[in-house]
Amino acid sequence: MTIQPHNRPHREASRHIPKGAPAPLTNPNPKEPSQGNEASAECPRDSGSSPDLPSQKDQLKAKALIRALESGRPKSIEQRVGSILSHYPSTRDCDIDLQLKYWHLWDGWDGHPISPSDLKKKLTRLNSIIRVRARIQNKYSLFQATEKIRKRRRTLSEEERQVALNSPDRFDYISVFADESGKTGDYLVVGGVWISDPRELLQLEQALADWRSANRFESELHFSELKPQKVAFYREALNIVLSAAPSIAFKALKLPKAGLSDITHALDNLFYHYIVKGVEHEHLTSRCVLPRQIRFWKDAEQPGSDLLRIANIRNRVAQYGQACLGGKLAIGEFECKPSHQFAVLQIADLFVGSVGRLLNPGTNRNHKDEFAEYLLEKIGMAKGPEVFSEDKDVSALFNL
Repeated sequence: MTIQPHNRPHREASRHIPKGAPAPLTNPNPKEPSQGNEASAECPRDSGSSPDLPSQKDQLKAKALIRALESGRPKSIEQRVGSILSHYPSTRDCDIDLQLKYWHLWDGWDGHPISPSDLKKKLTRLNSIIRVRARIQNKYSLFQATEKIRKRRRTLSEEERQVALNSPDRFDYISVFADESGKTGDYLVVGGVWISDPRELLQLEQALADWRSANRFESELHFSELKPQKVAFYREALNIVLSAAPSIAFKALKLPKAGLSDITHALDNLFYHYIVKGVEHEHLTSRCVLPRQIRFWKDAEQPGSDLLRIANIRNRVAQYGQACLGGKLAIGEFECKPSHQFAVLQIADLFVGSVGRLLNPGTNRNHKDEFAEYLLEKIGMAKGPEVFSEDKDVSALFNL
């Protein structure tokens, strides 16, 4: 993959909502219909009831597929179809949408008129894609269509069909990869990266994998482990990320640690407020207008405490989405994952570590301070916590 130089657009900070931007999220009208991804009425719908529970053999195959997708390098047609079904919910119900997305991502089709020779030699056949999609959904029980469409595809009335199409399962995703910093400093910081384009997420993972292979760089990217001789590699990795995913956003939330007796509980609360502020920021700046389905990952620490923490955060965000946003924020995966499984978690670590470094500086300036300033300048944040702004539409540091 050829990576072009990254040129982030310069945007002036503003304390006003842009003209034409979505209205603030306070007091939403819960009766207002949600606008999800609408599949074409001409798309063929396959009938069938809910799939049976997968056999033990199929469960193993399903787990293998998930591991392959987490690597960010889908190779087989099954892995590529699975990747599309995972990132583009509308393709789960419409095989034509799935076919066109497959051609675009993996067969190099750019929307030009299709000739017979394209169908014969270049483009993957629809029946092959459908067969794989059916296996993934029906045998592996992964990335399934909405329940009503699975049960009643042939008999849905137009009104019922519209309800199914606008269900939360069909909302576009926004993916958040988060980390924390500052347990020993004056400020607690939670933050991470926000990605709304699934294609950019795939490009980012692939670009970093290619870069690692080309440079034989096998170590994970962690701010705390940054050595002087590795600074050039870290900078190069950051530039690759910004080039592969130009619409990526960086957001953080800080809190003075003075007076806090339970740091773990405080961090859990911070992650909740971080998600709420981030969602509102994405909506009001028109980057990711609601409705959306949010997916959230953070670096794994201890299995037991991770499960409890992530469940508490997920439940609070779900309640916020229903009570404050009228159901326009749906809940997707909320998980703690080892950072080696998601390269984006490592980028979140570098960002949060950089913000924490400037808020909690060391006694002696060194290479970590230089890298932190370099990263924050590249993503559009000013140097120094006193001039961070939450008004910018790409990068933001929020105050609680």
